[in-house]
Amino acid sequence: MSRVQVLLPIKFPAPWLEETLESLQKQTFTDWTLVASIHGDEPAAGKVVSAFFPDAIQVEAPGSGNLASTLNVGLALTTSAFIARIDQDDIAMPARLEKQVEFLERMPEVTVVGSAAFLIGPNGEELGVRGQEERISKIYKTLRWKTPLIHPSTMFRGDLIRSLGGYSEAATNVEDYELWLRLAAHGFLGGMGEPLIKYRIHSDQITSYRTIPRSASNEVCRSKVALAAAQNESVLAATSRHFAWTLKQEVRRIKRQRRV
Repeated sequence: MSRVQVLLPIKFPAPWLEETLESLQKQTFTDWTLVASIHGDEPAAGKVVSAFFPDAIQVEAPGSGNLASTLNVGLALTTSAFIARIDQDDIAMPARLEKQVEFLERMPEVTVVGSAAFLIGPNGEELGVRGQEERISKIYKTLRWKTPLIHPSTMFRGDLIRSLGGYSEAATNVEDYELWLRLAAHGFLGGMGEPLIKYRIHSDQITSYRTIPRSASNEVCRSKVALAAAQNESVLAATSRHFAWTLKQEVRRIKRQRRV
């Protein structure tokens, strides 16, 4: 059994998939396998994956599902101690897996660790760096208001996420944030200031800002309240913060629509 499994959701078209797979081939850490969860019936995707990783685990996820359900289909096939996330448009730096495994082995109280990221454009042009807070206390404070981790930069503990049931499929477009809230109730969230991925910015990326359904907002609220209770904090304050968070998301959505 591999110590690490890399969970990669694939949804066609995937113009940068080969770049993503090539970056995984260059990893300095070797005790890992790829789990590719392919959204819908896309034989071409499987052929691309097999060309780079003949031994990869490939599974077809329902085409009617959202990102969380696609991830959960792949997650159900994992058995590893650590699971690393990456998306089909991003690039892993060569030492990414090695450094994150070392971090989680050194910090057993941390449930998930993310990193900073180099920002790149559609053609790989450099756009800057998105930082990552390393202080656990600051990460927790940020978590109260927004996601403190870049989803495709993260590595988490396999047994824990499997015991929690994986991603919430009700948390459409905020599946990562909702998961971090649940993981935080079982330990600390960690951050690495070194950029360990290249995070591609483009109009069609899965993480482009989209409407958050009421059901997803309610799911996030429940997880915020549960975390507050687990930390012996005010549930009323957590609920009030969530209401403010909901309003902020709506304002951002409206502003984004006006710019398009």
